[in-house]
Amino acid sequence: MSFERGSVVICTRDAGSAPGGVPVVATIAHAGAADVVVLEPSATIADGAVEALAAARGDDGTVATVSAVTAAGEARLLDAPLRPRVLAPIAGCVLVTRAALDLCGPYDDGFAERASAAGLLHVLADDVIVQAAEPPAPKDEPEPAARARWRARQRASGPLTVTFDGRILRDSIAGTQVHTLELLAALHRTQALRLRVLLAESVTDTARAVLDTLDGLEYVNQADVLEVPESAVVHRPYQISSAPDLLTLRHVGERLVVTHQDLIGYHNPTYHLDREHFLAFRQLTRTALAAAHRVVAFSHHVGADLTAEDLVSEDRLRVVHIGVDHRLTELAARPRAPQSPPSAPYLLCLGTDLRHKNRPFAMHLLRELRALGWDGSLVLAGPPVAAGSSTEAEAAILAAHPDLATHVVDAGTPDEPEKAWLYAHAAGVVYPTTYEGFGLIPFEAAVHGVPCLFAPQASLVETLHGHDTLVPWDAQASAARVRPLLDAGPERQRLVDAVRAAAQRLTWDATAQALLPVYEESLALPADLGWSALQVEAERREWEHRYWTLFNGIGPTGLSLVSGEERLLPEEEQRALAALLQRPASRRPLLALLGAARKAAKR
Repeated sequence: MSFERGSVVICTRDAGSAPGGVPVVATIAHAGAADVVVLEPSATIADGAVEALAAARGDDGTVATVSAVTAAGEARLLDAPLRPRVLAPIAGCVLVTRAALDLCGPYDDGFAERASAAGLLHVLADDVIVQAAEPPAPKDEPEPAARARWRARQRASGPLTVTFDGRILRDSIAGTQVHTLELLAALHRTQALRLRVLLAESVTDTARAVLDTLDGLEYVNQADVLEVPESAVVHRPYQISSAPDLLTLRHVGERLVVTHQDLIGYHNPTYHLDREHFLAFRQLTRTALAAAHRVVAFSHHVGADLTAEDLVSEDRLRVVHIGVDHRLTELAARPRAPQSPPSAPYLLCLGTDLRHKNRPFAMHLLRELRALGWDGSLVLAGPPVAAGSSTEAEAAILAAHPDLATHVVDAGTPDEPEKAWLYAHAAGVVYPTTYEGFGLIPFEAAVHGVPCLFAPQASLVETLHGHDTLVPWDAQASAARVRPLLDAGPERQRLVDAVRAAAQRLTWDATAQALLPVYEESLALPADLGWSALQVEAERREWEHRYWTLFNGIGPTGLSLVSGEERLLPEEEQRALAALLQRPASRRPLLALLGAARKAAKR
């Protein structure tokens, strides 16, 4: 059966005949000067499919055949095709050019080879999905073609499947957990994805309450990753912690998207226990980001940092601002006063004592404000860190200015209700950070109607340009600028309103919508991009861990007995001693003899 559409004749292969069998050859022979589309009997094509095949053919005369992608789902057309080359036409729906037929002869079993020998090409139109039984994968199919067919079928099979790494939800609710849950809920609201969440063995009650509101969300336990089918994409929405941790994701998703928050730990060796840990962290960051098909940065500042360090090429990097309009009622903290609430008025300095948080400057600012007559204090609230703390610098300031010490309050590490209370009762929030990947605190302060005092630094220049109030790093000049903001009045309200206005464009729904094309783009990239390097890094770390465990277990005395050219026990004596110690009958007498010898040596 055949019919004509424009300059193309469509013919359906008779049921039971081989591809290129006599009925098709005869039909093609009577097609005149037209190109021919050969359809399998059960195949269904969408409107515009023939035109899309012709577009994939091009007009340079080098193409012999154009094959569509067959799938069990609905026939449809897709956008952004890859159109890779294949070794031969793929049965289902194939456009055969008239020029190739005239040059290479009839469309029979030897046509593809004759066309290739004549210098012509076979193309896959991965934007044309034909409803038909999927044929077996072609033998020796080139990787680009296999990838394009996989991508097309993923896109044609309904909502894209995305697994979201939520294992951090085992920890108590803090900034990263809020970000993870808000983003997951926003992606769920798009209704554009089939969403799964990867969870640790335990999940906090607060996180579980949020997850249970997301109808249709599928749960994957990390203990079961080898038992579940892979999704098209897996997204790690927060910083990478270890190579084995990231390799777990390889079992749950075909393509990897990683969100990288900032590079402060990559830049700063003092934020690590020693130089060895610092260099290992840098290597892990580099290897892990190389494995990602797409890397998402919170801000253009972080994106520029990543490319400047040559950690990510610009074609794999996407900048997607996070949202600041936290809307999950399950995460909303009802303010609760700390056990020892500070007296008003006070400046709140919220965050860890990492040096880049610049808490010593907050102390200098307090001193200058008090010199201007402001009778307030400074409340430091946040957890201490193991490496890179500003504690010594803070102590030195207080020792040099004893009068200041009575006005600096350490509130410890507040929970979310206590943090909400501290925000609501503060005269202002001082945020003298020198480096942030995004910077949520000014937006959180504005929600409570409180001005935030920050300098034009890093990503804050991008998200809150023109609303900075600190003069970096001149405490006296800064105090003069911010003093009017600490009392009720139009200046204070203008700053709060300006930050609230900037927040209007930074919504979680906008973040989710911006991520949808990022997931789609990742499908077009090779599957193994950097997984192999990550596997090598994980194995290297495992062997290093075993080595140091063994080293520390043996200790320097044990090593002197068995290691090196000057070892105290030759190999044969080591074997003999080990054999004697393994036998219960000889172990106790031998140890007793060695103990007696040790005591005798001490006399």
